[in-house]
Amino acid sequence: AVAIESNGLTVRCVREGARWQTEQPARATVPSDLVGAMVDQLTQVPDVEVVDEQGERAAQFGLVPPQATVKLILKSGRAIAVALGARNPAQTAVYGRVEGAPRVVLLGLNVRYYQELIVQAARGTAG
Repeated sequence: AVAIESNGLTVRCVREGARWQTEQPARATVPSDLVGAMVDQLTQVPDVEVVDEQGERAAQFGLVPPQATVKLILKSGRAIAVALGARNPAQTAVYGRVEGAPRVVLLGLNVRYYQELIVQAARGTAG
């Protein structure tokens, strides 16, 4: 499953076979390929650039509080949450941090792009 928390909204999608189905919010529809693209961005991340090993400047990077959180829930029940912060000065990446880990890294901007599209789709169809 994938759960995205952003601006007071939680979007939860579960995988059924090869497709992603929207569970929350009720009556919302998020395109399956959009959810799949988000998961791919987070699970097939090449080496990332660490910008703050100890997380001492997390607030400076928009991570306290985070602007959004993406949680991947595995079949085993184990969850991995990634906090998303601000964009970097060049506007080419977004700051991120895995829940429970101190270091702040740069993630590809597509992670933010897909997160925003998923939230937008859920808001637009939950009516």
